[in-house]
Amino acid sequence: MLTTGIAAAENAGIPVGGSVAVFAQGPVDLCATIGARLIGAGLTVAVESKPDRQKLTKQLGADVIVDPSAGTAVEQIIGNDGWDRGRFCNRGFGTSGYLRQLHKSDEAGGVISNVGFHGEAGNSFGDSTAGVRPGNG
Repeated sequence: MLTTGIAAAENAGIPVGGSVAVFAQGPVDLCATIGARLIGAGLTVAVESKPDRQKLTKQLGADVIVDPSAGTAVEQIIGNDGWDRGRFCNRGFGTSGYLRQLHKSDEAGGVISNVGFHGEAGNSFGDSTAGVRPGNG
């Protein structure tokens, strides 16, 4: 799990001091948060609704915790001071709508790193993910 999480952070191309948001904080996603810190990320935002995971991710390197039950996660992320057209890491749980929201909301120059399985072979998202850099996890 650790190597998959670190691969997500590496695939996002986070520059030293750059910002990153990691969606959900299950085991692999938490490793992406840790990996982002290891490779030099600046502002690190974790999106998580479970209090126990929020606490753990804060202890392991997240600067900001965004609770998706409190509103649109992407809007909360972009509203943070220090957000600089950052990178998004997504493990790929949930529906393809989650990734579509990321892609639609990503600012010019941002990167979405996705390490997850979304169903059938090929691009199951259609045109909505053109330009998404796939992960190697």
